Amino acid sequence: VVKLLTDDSLSAIKEIEVLTKEIDKLQEEAKQTFSAQFEDADLYIANYETLRDSAVRKALHKRDLSFVFADECHYIKNASSVRAKALCEFVDVPMRFGATATPIQKNPEDAYSIMKFIRPSVFPSHSAFCSRYLKYSGYGIVSGSRNEKELRNKLSPFMIIRTKEEIASNLPDVVAITRYCTMDPKQIGMTEQILR
Repeated sequence: VVKLLTDDSLSAIKEIEVLTKEIDKLQEEAKQTFSAQFEDADLYIANYETLRDSAVRKALHKRDLSFVFADECHYIKNASSVRAKALCEFVDVPMRFGATATPIQKNPEDAYSIMKFIRPSVFPSHSAFCSRYLKYSGYGIVSGSRNEKELRNKLSPFMIIRTKEEIASNLPDVVAITRYCTMDPKQIGMTEQILR
C-alpha cells in the first residue's frame, strides 16, 4: 500500500517535530531549574506537601543534611500517612526536631509517628507500641490508653512543655481592629435569614 503525503500532512508533521523539540527543551529547562534549587544553599525550607514529592526527597538526600526541623509535626501523627512516611525517610539525619503545640490530641498513638521521626529507637515496633499503650474497643477502634505513666516517662525527655501562663509574657498584646463593610441587598437578606 502506498500513501501519498499531502502538503497539509507534511506541514502537520513538521509542526509536530517543532513542538516535540520545544517540549524536550522545556523539560530540560525544568529539570535544570529544579536541580538548581538544591545547589549552594545552607538551608532548605519545604512544606509537608512538597516533601511528598519523591524527586524533592531524592534531591534532599543527596545534600547530606545534618539537621531537620519539622514544625507543626502533629501533621505526621498518622504513621501510615504519606506525609509521615516522607518525613520519616530522613531518620538518618543526625539532628531531628519536631515542634507542635498539640503532640497528642485524642489518641496516644499520635505520639508514635512523631517519635518515629524524632527518635525511632524509643518505640521500635508499632505493634508493640499499640499493645503496650492503647486500649481497644470492638473492631480495632482505639478507646483509650494504658500504661500512661510509663508512656509519659518515655516521652518526657523529648518534650519541652510550657504552659500558657509561662509564655503569656512573651506574646504580643491582642489588637482588635474593627472593619465595616457594606452589604448589597441580597447579602443583607441572607444575613437576616441566618440571624432569624
